[in-house]
Amino acid sequence: MIMTAYVALDIRAPAIAWVLWGLFVVCAGLPVSAWAETDEDDEKDEVPVEMPSDLLEPSLQSRSDLGDRMARMISSELKHLETRQSEIIGELDSLPQFSLQTIKPIEFGYHANPNRKRPKWVQLDFGKQIEPDAVALLPVTVQFEGRSVPGYGFPKAFRVDISDDEKFTTYETLVEYRDQGDGASRQAPFFAKLQSVMSGRYVRLTVTQLWSPENVPGAELFALGELMILKGPRNLGCRKRVTTRDSVERGQLWSRRFVNDGRTPLGIAYSPQASSSFGYSSRASKKIDKKWVQVDLGEEHEIDEVSLIPANPDNYVFDLNTGFPEKFEVQISSDPDFRESVTVAAFAPSNFRNPGNNPVTCPVNGLSGRYVRVLVRRVRPNGGLTFALAELQVYSGDVNVALGKIVKGMDSLERGKWGARFLVDDYSSRFRLSPLDVWLGDLSRRGELIDEWRELDGKRTLLVENAVSLGVKMGASLLALTGLLLVVSVLRSRVKQLKKMESLRNQIASDLHDDIGSNLSSIALLAELGRSEIDEPELARSEFEQIKQTADQTVESMRDIVWLIRPGDESWKDFLRHFRETAAQMLKNQDYDFVIEGEEDAGAVPLGFRRDLFLIFKEVLNNTVKHADATKVLIQLTLERKKLYMAVKDNGMGFSETDENFRSGNGLRNIRQRAEHLGAELDVSSQEGEGTWIKLVALLP
Repeated sequence: MIMTAYVALDIRAPAIAWVLWGLFVVCAGLPVSAWAETDEDDEKDEVPVEMPSDLLEPSLQSRSDLGDRMARMISSELKHLETRQSEIIGELDSLPQFSLQTIKPIEFGYHANPNRKRPKWVQLDFGKQIEPDAVALLPVTVQFEGRSVPGYGFPKAFRVDISDDEKFTTYETLVEYRDQGDGASRQAPFFAKLQSVMSGRYVRLTVTQLWSPENVPGAELFALGELMILKGPRNLGCRKRVTTRDSVERGQLWSRRFVNDGRTPLGIAYSPQASSSFGYSSRASKKIDKKWVQVDLGEEHEIDEVSLIPANPDNYVFDLNTGFPEKFEVQISSDPDFRESVTVAAFAPSNFRNPGNNPVTCPVNGLSGRYVRVLVRRVRPNGGLTFALAELQVYSGDVNVALGKIVKGMDSLERGKWGARFLVDDYSSRFRLSPLDVWLGDLSRRGELIDEWRELDGKRTLLVENAVSLGVKMGASLLALTGLLLVVSVLRSRVKQLKKMESLRNQIASDLHDDIGSNLSSIALLAELGRSEIDEPELARSEFEQIKQTADQTVESMRDIVWLIRPGDESWKDFLRHFRETAAQMLKNQDYDFVIEGEEDAGAVPLGFRRDLFLIFKEVLNNTVKHADATKVLIQLTLERKKLYMAVKDNGMGFSETDENFRSGNGLRNIRQRAEHLGAELDVSSQEGEGTWIKLVALLP
């Protein structure tokens, strides 16, 4: 996934320079601060992130219209082309996706100063000779006033050299690249395995052809998300000394130090295999000023790198990550009690920001030890101290020597998917971890396949257009056939619509029978019992009280059904108002919050969608009232990007997720059936004594 940012205006440069630059920006249609240079950090910068439309994944759709059928009859090339597209989709399914995992990322990347000094370059000093075996460059996608610019600043041509001479008077070239495509901006990572062994202390990326913004003649820029120099699965360049010809220093957005900080919008390297564990977590405590967790490597190892993977379970939706420490140290020792140890990295809020869903890499430079410890210290005097990690990796050379080793932790939480052993199981909180070089290679391959698919789709469109043009010339008989096919298509659509309406009538009739009919039968039975108990006033009074309650429920149910079958599509605002009224009626004895976010004026709500969603909502509240024994209920409805997010959370007694009798009861079964009919995603989470949380995500019709 490629990151997206809004860059705020910052007018602090000399007046004449800004006047000249402003004239260029007016012509370019780009914001001034995209290339503004300042040494001051603006802590209030916000970096909203969204999935750019240019990165939508290709999908293989069934093409059966007249133009496609004609093209297949005339051109054998179209069949081969679509077969190759199908093969591409199959290969894409086996590769990791460009998935946005960082909720609120920072440290955007490196941006060269837009002056005329050439060539632009970025240089890393490794402090000693290295022998890399791969190079990776990660592009950036920024957004200007709602328009995304993929591959912003990514060079059209460059080379990466290695040398023992800081001035690069002599060097060897690791890799050289020139864009051979149609000029489209690069979106996927550039990744290249080296074909021969070369060594040196310094690595320099030299740009030989800059990127040019659209509709800005003569403008040339260079920007980069991350530069990686790899040895097996390790990024040798992480946090090494960086020098550049020039740099835009823009707060949390652009800086030369961000080009090798290990943070990327792609997040953690992972494979598609889902994780069955969350990782390690300590119990919260307000009396302890420090905590630790350590791994016993089994024997002395020469350690080159320690990597911390933040915990980020998929059911923790309101946090960047879960419990990543704010102030901590990474220590190495040959003594399990750490009476003598070496601190290889220390982080505090003054020099470290939350990593989001990125690993925190600590280069070690070959120190030896058997034990590796993460020591966490309290930041706020009155705050609770707890922390969590998904994985702790310790590399000796190219091997993670911590994998599967013994872990000890202070106040370790051993419950469910949390446990000390999960700190070294090779899984993040969501997926199995992947070697960095394998992952980058897969993402690079994915980008190549997507580009190939789009090129083939352009050719397919051209073939179909040519076939249609040829078909038009075939005369009136073909036009008549086309008209006949259109009539058949309309009739099929009409029959399908009639069947859909008939099905909806049957569903509403079933609702009347199941709900209203059942209640009326109950009223009749209770009335008969009340008549037979006329000599016992108390029993008769109780029966008539039940008759009243059942009659009230019947009136309410009839009102809901009348509302549901009312002709025409109801607006979202009216629909949500009825949700509020229903919640107020059903939760009279509970304290509840009803939160609506997003677009309340999202258009009309079709009858079928309205029925299923409302009955799910009502069934959830009914279960809460009857079974949860809850005192507080939170209801959240969010409409965003053609999706509806509904969540109902209570503080009731909950239930065990292993209790099949409860999970398969009528209430949850009805909810699942209706969610399946909607094509919605449903998640039910509960633990005994901790309440229940039901979440539903549905595409808006």
